[in-house]
Amino acid sequence: MTTNQQLTITKISDGLSVGDGSISGAAITVGAGSDVMVQVDEAIASPEVLVDVSCDDNGQQIDDDGCGDGRPVKVVMRGHELLHRSLNRAKVFGGGSTMTVADLIGFGTSNDTLLATFRDAVNELAKKMINFGAHTAEHVTSPNKCGCGAIDEAPAVITWAAEHHDSITRQFEALGVSTEGLNDILDNYTLFAQRIAGQSFNGADVMQLIVDRGKIVKQLGGVHVEARIVLNYVPNKTLNQSLIHSVSGGKVDIFGVDVWRMQELAADLHPGNGQAEYHAFQAMLVYTLAVAAVLTKGDLPVYTIKPAVQREPALVQV
Repeated sequence: MTTNQQLTITKISDGLSVGDGSISGAAITVGAGSDVMVQVDEAIASPEVLVDVSCDDNGQQIDDDGCGDGRPVKVVMRGHELLHRSLNRAKVFGGGSTMTVADLIGFGTSNDTLLATFRDAVNELAKKMINFGAHTAEHVTSPNKCGCGAIDEAPAVITWAAEHHDSITRQFEALGVSTEGLNDILDNYTLFAQRIAGQSFNGADVMQLIVDRGKIVKQLGGVHVEARIVLNYVPNKTLNQSLIHSVSGGKVDIFGVDVWRMQELAADLHPGNGQAEYHAFQAMLVYTLAVAAVLTKGDLPVYTIKPAVQREPALVQV
């Protein structure tokens, strides 16, 4: 654990220990070399690992979100309009629409198909005036994919969550997150996985829903070289992924998830209902853990970043 005046940075595990994906933290670490990884871990332990969520031209903090994918930004679009700069925004796997899908699944209110559930999620965000965003990728393997693994692999993510209740429960416990009510959420994941089994699904169709709403979508470039997963709990801050890319000479990136943004989304989706809000956060965390398992080999060390505990000054007898 590293503590500075602002942050407490803790390595909570050497990996989630479960994963079927192609991204191997161990392989990336070997390829980068020990000296580079020392620099990466020093950067993660530094105050510079977080940056403020950016403000717009009117000085207002931007309120959309993107994905935790660590690859660098190449192009920024708002709908079909080309933008000329990339601002720092909150990050959750798949963006807010995907987290809202997780919410619908967890509550058992999902639609009959996965695409229809994404459409319901986008509509719900619009109804509640919650902003969100997404990303594509410079290179995709199929015109049916959008380049965001949390969206393209959504059927596999949901199936993984349905089949690994015990693993998810252990990971909740390791993160210090309550498991009360978790079984109901996981049961709803199982029911939804059964419902959509065998259905066709194209991530590109989901991205079109987001583009049609005029949301900001960033195109990311390069290949996946994420070797760490960092969970940030500090409100209104996000992971400085470009710092890690820079200090490693592009050999290493990190997955970044702003836990506070998940909590914010849960609160905005269920205003005035604390129990439903927490239930939603749990459902989003289930999806987040399942994304990590589907995309990686489970060997990426996991860090948390939280506000440093401020100690009260000692009383002095005079």
